[in-house]
Amino acid sequence: MIKFLFLTFTLVLSACAIGPSLSEQHISAARTMAIETSVYYQKHGKTATINAGKDAVKRTLKDPSSAEFTNLRIGAFEGGKLVCGNVNAKNSYGGYVGVKPFAASPSAAVIYTDYDYAFITEFANVSIIQGCLK
Repeated sequence: MIKFLFLTFTLVLSACAIGPSLSEQHISAARTMAIETSVYYQKHGKTATINAGKDAVKRTLKDPSSAEFTNLRIGAFEGGKLVCGNVNAKNSYGGYVGVKPFAASPSAAVIYTDYDYAFITEFANVSIIQGCLK
């Protein structure tokens, strides 16, 4: 019985190590966003790309109509493009949460989030940090 439990535990641990790490997943997602934005930019131009990025950000908000955008621009990430800027919007209680940086593509957006651990904050915000804040 002990051998069975040890073997099961070993297989579970090895299965966890097979998949991509958290940082690899976030970097891969950021690359996908940058490629999508580059293709969109080439086809539709700067203004339409920024507007599509704003729309992607709005889709993530509790109150999309309250979104206030500043510092909008096109940033670069690993040879691609990202829509960058700052957004302030209302939360569920009706109060503004404060200005936060974001990175977006026409179909997805990441709004900067602080976590208790610096390495998690860095991984979760890799597209913003590397594509928009440098």
